[in-house]
Amino acid sequence: MSQSYEDGRKRKVDYHLHIVLKLELSSIHIPINAIMCTDVSCSDNDYFESINNYVECISKACLRATECTVPHTRARGNRGSIPGWTELVAPYRSNSLFGIICG
Repeated sequence: MSQSYEDGRKRKVDYHLHIVLKLELSSIHIPINAIMCTDVSCSDNDYFESINNYVECISKACLRATECTVPHTRARGNRGSIPGWTELVAPYRSNSLFGIICG
């Protein structure tokens, strides 16, 4: 594939990721009171829980957005291959096995 094709493909993925992530994030409730609390020794459990929930929602939104926009490989099965194995990993594996068997 040409570099310009790859650049265009990356821009397209970035664009779609931006749109989907914006939609995902827009539905998250922002705990304003907890975020605006200025008490450095605040021990309000409701604030603590709402901030933790907020962070969890942001993380899940990011994961959902990438799952549906960023290309990924399928789960490996018995017949699956790992991209880059032959050219990047196989030579090191062969040398390590040689060292174990002959060493």
